[in-house]
Amino acid sequence: MIGSSLTPGATTGILTNLCSPFLVMPNRSDMLRPTDNKLSPGEARIISDSSLTQMQWALLAQREPELVRHYLDRPLENTILRDILTASQGLPKEPSNASASANDLVLAADFNACHPSVNLTAFDEPALQAFFASQATLKNSTVRLVFNPLTQEYTLEWHRPRSPESVTESLFHGAWKFSSVIKEAQGALALADALTNPRLIDRVEDGARVLLIPERTKLTQPQIVRMQKQPGTHDRAEFWFPRRGQLTRKGSAVSLILPNVNERFDVDALVDKIIDDAKETAARGLQPALALDVDGTLIDLREYVIQLFNEWVNTLEDADRRHILDMARTKNTQEMRAWDLPTLITDNFGITKESVIASAKEFHRVNFYDADRRVFAPTVPGMIQLIKVLQDRAKAEGINLATVFVTNRSDQDDMMSDGKSSVEVCMTRLGIWNEHSHLSRHTGAPLDWSVEAFAASGGGAHEPPKWIKVKAFRDGHPNIWFVAVFDNAPAHLNGYEKYFGHNVIKVHIEGDLPPGSPPVNNGAFVINPFQLVSALEMLGLYASPT
Repeated sequence: MIGSSLTPGATTGILTNLCSPFLVMPNRSDMLRPTDNKLSPGEARIISDSSLTQMQWALLAQREPELVRHYLDRPLENTILRDILTASQGLPKEPSNASASANDLVLAADFNACHPSVNLTAFDEPALQAFFASQATLKNSTVRLVFNPLTQEYTLEWHRPRSPESVTESLFHGAWKFSSVIKEAQGALALADALTNPRLIDRVEDGARVLLIPERTKLTQPQIVRMQKQPGTHDRAEFWFPRRGQLTRKGSAVSLILPNVNERFDVDALVDKIIDDAKETAARGLQPALALDVDGTLIDLREYVIQLFNEWVNTLEDADRRHILDMARTKNTQEMRAWDLPTLITDNFGITKESVIASAKEFHRVNFYDADRRVFAPTVPGMIQLIKVLQDRAKAEGINLATVFVTNRSDQDDMMSDGKSSVEVCMTRLGIWNEHSHLSRHTGAPLDWSVEAFAASGGGAHEPPKWIKVKAFRDGHPNIWFVAVFDNAPAHLNGYEKYFGHNVIKVHIEGDLPPGSPPVNNGAFVINPFQLVSALEMLGLYASPT
């Protein structure tokens, strides 16, 4: 039975200024399963009122290496916290120099002055105490316990960033500081410093588990952070941070672009953030709104082009039709996605016959811009349902969430044969147009949507900027405030910063990137539509759009 005598650092319930340690693990780890902690209420209370200093963790790592290895490898295992608490009995909280030799003190001080990182693995207890005594006045240090079950690497390290301010500024300053899950987390500096350390990223990628211990921590299950190298990069990481005490799923559909890393989210975390901002807006007496791009964000124009291809190919002469269909059978629809029909056939099938290309151009011109047809165009996977989820959540909170459909379709090419707007009719059919919906569109002659026009203008710079439309809309509706903007075109998404600054949630929809597009700016959320469908299905929120 655990008694009060076994509570090193006990603070009787006043641990609000302390944080849980972080455990950074490879994203491929599959052993993490939440378990019932089979502790008695009394044991649980004693543990929850306990804390360990960095030196106590260091001494524990030296005295009980097998226990610490086990904790790093199986952090959610039943009774592991009780075992650590028991093993910590009697460990000194603060260093005592009485038993340290002069050489120990000189060595520790020398290390402390010259190195931002010190490997303490070989230090004996007197040397450890001397070391922690020498750095007692320094702030923002982290103890790192590293264990790799594959290589059996086991090291104890002390680290302090040379410039703590530069770490927090680079990762949590500007637009993204309002978006990151860990921006206000206690001990966030320790995690931010680790996530931007190429050497540590490599070690985790190789299978290591790294326990990050800020200056003083509660004795709790660690905040588990999955990490991996971002595909296609050398030293840029992406990580999954727990939300509401739960591990973020590996197949998370949402990421946040930060200066040096990508932070991954479950879609419900993004929904929560948008609804929270909507509630704050409503509390100020304004109506919250979403600015929703149409083509490429809600309507899947690349899939629409494939539909046109399937119709067009049957208009060709037999020899041309057979030739193209034979090549098409070797590809799936994801490989055939293209900006327009002429590009699809030239890029995928190497078509050079002028009469065939001319036929494709004319078929595309007549049918792609047909407003009556576009009412029934395919939708971007998961996006219609995501908007429905946001509308339903807002309604449940008593919020009238406005949806403003922002499009560069002109009033001419948006007009159906019966005089109605194809956008309004389409969104009504899909179930996301309601009494709080509005349309903001281009007026005048239709724009040039060709590949050449987009590439020459830098991904849509020849289009009227969407932020100007949104500003004009809000000038006419001063009671409305936009909490989030959705767009597939980085040029438009980045442009919103000119009006909103950092005071809006920017959401980029992957999959339909206009030719010549710039990168998406830091601070934007990115949604992968195909992962979005799976994420909504897991949450029980997905139903195929009508």
